[in-house]
Amino acid sequence: LMLALRRGYHGVGIEIGKADVKECCDYMTRYLEFHRIKHKKSESSLTVRGKLGGRETKFVLSDTAENFKAGDTRAMRMIQGDTRDAQALLKTESVHLMVTDVPYGVQKGTAGKHDSIGGTLSAALCGWYDALKPGGVLAMSFNTYVTRRADLERMCALAGFEMVETGNLEHWVEQAINRDVILARRA
Repeated sequence: LMLALRRGYHGVGIEIGKADVKECCDYMTRYLEFHRIKHKKSESSLTVRGKLGGRETKFVLSDTAENFKAGDTRAMRMIQGDTRDAQALLKTESVHLMVTDVPYGVQKGTAGKHDSIGGTLSAALCGWYDALKPGGVLAMSFNTYVTRRADLERMCALAGFEMVETGNLEHWVEQAINRDVILARRA
């Protein structure tokens, strides 16, 4: 998200962990204040299917006070919610690039339920696809010891994505993690 802002883009993130979202927002607040960057912070509740679906913290900022006043701003939105609700949390065709780091464990607890990584991804991929602009790309890193590339590619294809040839991006991280990356494009 910080890289998007530094490059002049808007950024939005979805994370289910309340403590992780708080840490990110606290860091952003300190960063903006330390560097005396003109900004406005707002918080709101988000509704998904008629129920509370998450909380959003939004930072609107600009490089100068004059640009801020003129409306020449960038925004970073941090959503504390379930990525499987991306379709409801993000506007359709609003994202150019989506980056995700698939859980590295065997099981991932989400919203108080334990399901497989594949189950979480299958539920999320359609929402991610809808959020991407036509030609937008999903970059997904994963642990090859837990998740197979062929399985991820199959799930992406079922959601409507086209796979992008990347060459070999696989690399060893530690004893339990061998990371790889795939890219999938919205047609």
